[in-house]
Amino acid sequence: MPFRDISMALAPSNIVTEMYPPGSDPQPILTGKRAEAVAILKQIPEANEVRFEPIQTDKKRAPKLQIPPYIDIMEPYQIFSLFFTEDLFKVLADNTNMYAYAKLSKNMNPHHRNWRSTTPGELKAFVGAQIYMGFTKEPQLKDYWDEEKHNKSVHANHPLSNYITCFRFEQLKRFFHISEPSEVPGGFISTYYRPEPTEEEELQLSEEQLSGIWWHKPRKIFSHI
Repeated sequence: MPFRDISMALAPSNIVTEMYPPGSDPQPILTGKRAEAVAILKQIPEANEVRFEPIQTDKKRAPKLQIPPYIDIMEPYQIFSLFFTEDLFKVLADNTNMYAYAKLSKNMNPHHRNWRSTTPGELKAFVGAQIYMGFTKEPQLKDYWDEEKHNKSVHANHPLSNYITCFRFEQLKRFFHISEPSEVPGGFISTYYRPEPTEEEELQLSEEQLSGIWWHKPRKIFSHI
């Protein structure tokens, strides 16, 4: 359907009708947002008026690794730290603590264990445990903390207990929060609401951080954990 005739396909709401003499070609009069939409659509050229020009690229250009020179690509943690910076872990710790205290204050269950504030270092252990579980599968969560030295079953003795307890892992998983609770529209609607950097933070970022492949909107990191 041509864009110029799009107005005839719109729903009849927001259309002002008038009486026309017999034999005339009545045209609906659009108002409000529909009129604005039709005006914009009329500016789009017809398909036969559009000429496609493919992008010209330099095929001789060799691939280039765009990673800061101070990063040792043979060290996995250095690559990881490009995405999960020290400042990011501090933000995650602060927001997780605020969310935990806010939620627990609304549910004063005497059987709940007290929450102690988490730290950036502890959240590193939490995220590391999540990554470890991603490639080391166990039927149950508690199997990752099986410390029986005589265990001859398929459940190997995992090292997670050296860094975080099973209870603390579950507690952090429950209250882990990326955004500052007060910044989330409508309150606690999403654990993974993606916050934007503040103006002060953007001013402190280098051009490489703003446009480099590894930064891509600070703190917009998680889709899920």
